[in-house]
Amino acid sequence: MSSTETLTRRRPSRRQIIATACFAISVVAGIVLAIADDKAGLWGLVPIVLYAVLALLGVDVVLATVGAVLVVAIMTRTGPVPLGEQLATSMGSLVAVIGLIIMLGAGLGRVAQETGAAPMLIRMVMSRIGLNTPTRVQFGVMASSLVIVGALGTLAGGNAIIAPIVIPIAARLGWRPPAVAAMFHAAGAAGLLMGPFTPPVVTITAAADIGYGDYLLHAGLPVGAVTIGTGFFMARWIQRHTDQEYTEADKAGGDDFEDGSERNAGRVAAGRRAAFAFVGVMAALAAFGVWQEAGYSYALVVMVVAAAATGLAGASAPRAPPRPSTRARPG
Repeated sequence: MSSTETLTRRRPSRRQIIATACFAISVVAGIVLAIADDKAGLWGLVPIVLYAVLALLGVDVVLATVGAVLVVAIMTRTGPVPLGEQLATSMGSLVAVIGLIIMLGAGLGRVAQETGAAPMLIRMVMSRIGLNTPTRVQFGVMASSLVIVGALGTLAGGNAIIAPIVIPIAARLGWRPPAVAAMFHAAGAAGLLMGPFTPPVVTITAAADIGYGDYLLHAGLPVGAVTIGTGFFMARWIQRHTDQEYTEADKAGGDDFEDGSERNAGRVAAGRRAAFAFVGVMAALAAFGVWQEAGYSYALVVMVVAAAATGLAGASAPRAPPRPSTRARPG
């Protein structure tokens, strides 16, 4: 494919340009009203009109809703923490909020996977630790699982992202499948216990009415350390007491560790930007939440903002799902 064809494919359509312009105008109007500190009056209809226009232009309903809510938050000068509280109140119950956080975490994981942020982050973690000994690889596998699961809040989804990358590396250095499974489970469970926006942490902090800092200091870190430490030595015990081996196809599945990143410089650069955006936004929002002593509802805002920042940094433009074809079928 030539560079001209690539640029043509990436060129936004007229509807996308109009939708972006409408959103930008609405944001500017919201900022002006927020600075003027005056009653909105008829300007209060701007978010409703924006939502209608975006929907008519074919923008996905979720993206249109997020855009309208963002404009409302700007117009009313509502901060991230109060916005999360209002969203949680609108859900009606803690169970519904937890379910929505799980869904948003899955969506964030898909964005991180599609933009290359998650694979690039795993490569960064493992390359820093090193891959020349079985012990270093074990540290790398468990650190990758801890970080990804703790950030995304899903044990199965997080480990599913890292498995295709780390399993061939572990297999080539002699690790056996049951031992690698123990690494995934122990490190992922510790990530669920220590991640700031994982469903278990959100549930515990909401039920016990405590902040994340207090939870992490008195429960998350001690229990997480015991979990990952026990899993580390248990994986080594399993390694010595099992005969199951990876196949040659498993060992060759990942090819060379850096081979995939050398084939497409543009994709690697986008993945690196997305990874830095993912880590930076999550870290900044987590620090802000601890500073403001935000409650469990703050996770709703964090997931949406992190997904948007990661997608934009990875050069993934928001788009609507394909429309069904209206062409008549033969026969």
